[in-house]
Amino acid sequence: MNTHKLLDLFVIAFIGMVVTCPFQLRNDSDLAMPLSINNSWTYEMDRCASDSLCTFSKDTWMITADSVIQGERWYCMKDRGWFTNRRDGVYLWLRGRHDPGLFIAVPSKIGTSFRNSYGDSTVLVAEGVQVKVKAGEFRCYAYRSFQSAYKYVHGVRQVADSCVADIYFAPGVGMVRLDIFDVRGGKNPMRQQDSLLEYKIN
Repeated sequence: MNTHKLLDLFVIAFIGMVVTCPFQLRNDSDLAMPLSINNSWTYEMDRCASDSLCTFSKDTWMITADSVIQGERWYCMKDRGWFTNRRDGVYLWLRGRHDPGLFIAVPSKIGTSFRNSYGDSTVLVAEGVQVKVKAGEFRCYAYRSFQSAYKYVHGVRQVADSCVADIYFAPGVGMVRLDIFDVRGGKNPMRQQDSLLEYKIN
């Protein structure tokens, strides 16, 4: 009887380890966004015209340098600011800002909201969402971001149209897709979609 009880306890403990292991890995701050010099993410940027998406440009995010600031290592992404991983997600230090802000909250619970580094109210709406783009298929966190009436371009605040953005982020990879919708009364037509075309991680 004691042998059976010990075996049962061992099986339960083993299953517990198997079940919790992926979540422990997912919660590791180093896996939120792979930050290393020369890592890059290239996005295909599509704009909506006549109810269909048309490719109009490509945009590459590349890490070009790193530096230790106040005892913490930050990575410079050309024309975008400085990024680092912390326990609650990826932080972005925008040029002209006194303090860094939360770029994306990872890990997070569904329904949890935060104000991102651009000042936009953002909430996690789903997790484990399968998103297929040209770079592959990824399991993502899905966020909805209510864009403020202002935007920051190289530290300068400019008036912008109000919009809603759906952000799909895969831990260990980065942003997979960004869907931007106009806010017009009860209708939210898509304005733009940026999807991951390819990425290089060291």
